[in-house]
Amino acid sequence: ETADLSSQFYFKDTDVGQNRAKCCAVKLQELNPAVKVSVVEASVGTTEEDFLSQFNVVVCLDCPLEKAKRLDKFCHEYQPP
Repeated sequence: ETADLSSQFYFKDTDVGQNRAKCCAVKLQELNPAVKVSVVEASVGTTEEDFLSQFNVVVCLDCPLEKAKRLDKFCHEYQPP
C-alpha cells in the first residue's frame, strides 16, 4: 500500500501492490546473506506456539493487535535452543 512507504523503510514505490512479507524478506536477506530468510504465509497442522518455536526471529505483518500481543508474549518467553 502507498501508506506503507512513509512508515516502512523497507518498502519502495515498486513494492506497492506486492506481498508485503515477500518484499520485506528480500531486503532483510540483503542485510545478512549468511542468514536464511523465509516467508511463511500460514501455519498448517500445528499450534502457533509449536510453529513459531522453530524460528529465532519472527516478523508479523498485517496482524491484528491482540494476536500480535499474544505472539509477542510467546516470543519473549520462549527460549530457542
